[in-house]
Amino acid sequence: MNALKILPLFMVLACGDKTEDSAVESVTEPAEELAIEPGDEDTGEATHEVDLENGQSIHDNVCMDCHYGNPDMADNVPGLTDEEIKSVVENGKGGMPAQSVSGTDLTDLIAFLRQEYP
Repeated sequence: MNALKILPLFMVLACGDKTEDSAVESVTEPAEELAIEPGDEDTGEATHEVDLENGQSIHDNVCMDCHYGNPDMADNVPGLTDEEIKSVVENGKGGMPAQSVSGTDLTDLIAFLRQEYP
């Protein structure tokens, strides 16, 4: 008989206090909606801090091989968007062939061009 008296006490201790069941509450609570602000979208690209020295090195060693003494850079860069510069570098235009500059190197080059040819 003593076992029957202890069994209910054991069940209460084993199951804990049912007045606050956090597992049930976490399932039944409505999920918070996440607000994504414009510009917060995940583009899948890592953030890159511009390296102007790298951009200058690419400018000096790639661009200036052909554009040295050629005013086209100073005349054309200010009137082009970053996307247009990217397209010219990657695809070529007119007599200029496509260049093998891409990724962060291209980002650095465009930043340097913006500084050098405002």
